[in-house]
Amino acid sequence: MPLIRRLGNEVFASILTAFSSKVVRDTASGMRVVRRSSLPELLPLPDGLHFTPAMSARALLSGGMRIVEVPMPYAERVGESKLKIGKDGVRFLAAIIDAAFLFRPSRPLALLGLLSLSVATGLMIAPVVQYLQNRSVVEWMIYRLIVSDLLIASGVLLLCASYLSARVVSLTLGLAQRGRHHRLAAAFFSSKFFWLVPGGLVLVGGGLVLHSFLTLVQTGAIYAHWSRFIAMSICCEVALALVVTRLMDYTLGLIAAQLKFRDSS
Repeated sequence: MPLIRRLGNEVFASILTAFSSKVVRDTASGMRVVRRSSLPELLPLPDGLHFTPAMSARALLSGGMRIVEVPMPYAERVGESKLKIGKDGVRFLAAIIDAAFLFRPSRPLALLGLLSLSVATGLMIAPVVQYLQNRSVVEWMIYRLIVSDLLIASGVLLLCASYLSARVVSLTLGLAQRGRHHRLAAAFFSSKFFWLVPGGLVLVGGGLVLHSFLTLVQTGAIYAHWSRFIAMSICCEVALALVVTRLMDYTLGLIAAQLKFRDSS
């Protein structure tokens, strides 16, 4: 196999492994043996060269099939390949992403959310250390804090979307979400203590700017440092994302109960 195609194959295999939590070494081999009973679970498949990674992704992500990879001799082909590295590479990637968002959208959304929060954490280290040492934040750090605000809000939103998408897949396709992170999220959003978290965030955020608000009412001006308002916005954005997710989760629960009643009647 040419080096560029070997690298591409390893990249696609790594992406599919990350999405499915199952190790796969080759997503595009055309030498396959498939049980006839498995075909309904694999279809529909595209009719281009990307039908093989689409098949691999559907088999791994749907959770209803088992894949066994058997090593085989691989000699250099004779003649010219029809595979176009750029065009078909994009199709390969799209086929894997489509299957991931169909069967396990929670995984790519969660990975993006964790990445966003990780970058935000890295950006916040310097301002936090500066504040702990000097009880102040340097003015130029406003840019870093604004970007961190955006990344934290995005990360929490993506994690909430990850949980909700898993609920939708379970409700519509009947695919149980067995991940520990999903169980923890379900326990959190269904807990009777859930409202303490967004409520506490709103109280903390409000407490940071309460004095500034009172000063504004009394004097018509604000003298508090801008960092307080950025921290307040982070608290309120996270609280809002959690509350909306809880309400959507409640709605999905009502829909699930209605569908179960219809199936039983």
